Amino acid sequence: SADLTNTEERERRSIAEDLHDSVSQTLGLSVIKLKNIIDSDEYGKAELIETKDYIEQAVDSIRSLTFQLSPPVLHDFGLEAAIEWLVTDIRNRYDLNLIFSNCLENGLVIDETNKINLFRSIRELTLNIIKHAQARNAKISLFLINNEPFLKIEDDGIGFDSDRIFKRKMKSYGLYSVKERLEILGSTFKINSNIGSGTIIL
Repeated sequence: SADLTNTEERERRSIAEDLHDSVSQTLGLSVIKLKNIIDSDEYGKAELIETKDYIEQAVDSIRSLTFQLSPPVLHDFGLEAAIEWLVTDIRNRYDLNLIFSNCLENGLVIDETNKINLFRSIRELTLNIIKHAQARNAKISLFLINNEPFLKIEDDGIGFDSDRIFKRKMKSYGLYSVKERLEILGSTFKINSNIGSGTIIL
């Protein structure tokens, strides 16, 4: 129960950081622009257009974040469709060549709780790549080995000392919270990463 509470708190902190880094800053710039227009003796059409663009960016960021947290496609069409949406959204918003390889002939059959937690884990791991890996390319793969489903996320970034995080239980890292969440659900979590050699998560 305590581990789950800590994991939820880390997720809330992550959401708060996303809102601050994107939406809050963009809306703050909009307020400043509007104040300058109000205080000006001249009608600034160019400034209004620029402010409109800022607000549209904020709306897009809110919509994207909302869908990332609980995309309707996840509940309506399944995990694979949700991953495809996430990959497209990330490619459009960030400088990361992210692709999804789905090698399953049939759809992945899992219950709603596992589906939600898997998607949130994939999202968090992908955002970790964007924030920390300095990667240019990344790939999400879904496949079967001996009729068991496997999910692999790999990148060509700078890598890190994975043993240090897990041996010392550095719970401030998102990777540790994902590992906790998946193991509670009965899944396994393996990571292969070294400084300078990219990362593979299975």
